[in-house]
Amino acid sequence: MRKASTLAVAAIMAAAGLAFSLFGTAAASSNGNTFMYYPDINTNHQLCPGIDRANGVLAACTYVHDQAWHRGHELRHTGYYQYINAKGVCLSVYAGTRKKGARIMALKCRGAKSPSQYWAIDFAGPQTYLCVVFNYHSGYVMQPVSNKKGAAVVQEPWKGHTKDFHQQWVFEINS
Repeated sequence: MRKASTLAVAAIMAAAGLAFSLFGTAAASSNGNTFMYYPDINTNHQLCPGIDRANGVLAACTYVHDQAWHRGHELRHTGYYQYINAKGVCLSVYAGTRKKGARIMALKCRGAKSPSQYWAIDFAGPQTYLCVVFNYHSGYVMQPVSNKKGAAVVQEPWKGHTKDFHQQWVFEINS
């Protein structure tokens, strides 16, 4: 069901002639895009997932380098894509595990032989930037362990769009 809805979103956007980038909506920029942690969107200290020594952490939004992502290769027409940052590494799950609570990391892109490096977005509704990020290998979603700067970003079971705002991200287009 989850994979089918992702394919439907991708098909609709493709039919409309739009390409979506990291965890968001239509984008024309190839410079990389950022996503922001939803609970902090209306504060003065917006947080974005960044990379600290290969580990995913919440950091002050800079919109560059480790926070500037673009969509890479699709995994066998599934609607799941690699997301590669400006440093050339892929969004990944630690050791390719399917375990709840596993760290999100940025590692060397390994293609289809590393299915934990493939991700899909699921929008909260039409005409919104609000989304959830699903991992192909585990089926879990990306979320921080807290809303504090430096908090680890991990994978957890999805609780639904309206049940847990800690699992939601807002797409930000960098132009």
